[in-house]
Amino acid sequence: PVESQYHVASGGQSAGPFPIATLRQQAQSGQLTRETLVWKEGMAQWTKAGEVTELTSIFGTVPPPLPPA
Repeated sequence: PVESQYHVASGGQSAGPFPIATLRQQAQSGQLTRETLVWKEGMAQWTKAGEVTELTSIFGTVPPPLPPA
């Protein structure tokens, strides 16, 4: 099967498409967060990465953001 490739919104610009392996590396380095908007062909609109079922596993080793103080 062909691996999904996602575009990522960063600084008001669209970057990509990136394979999930690259997104995992970006999540581990902090570049990609659950709040980062992503889109792939077939999606109706840009969606937060943490809300995309296919991407939730890449955040498994990344803690969620701290709650506001």
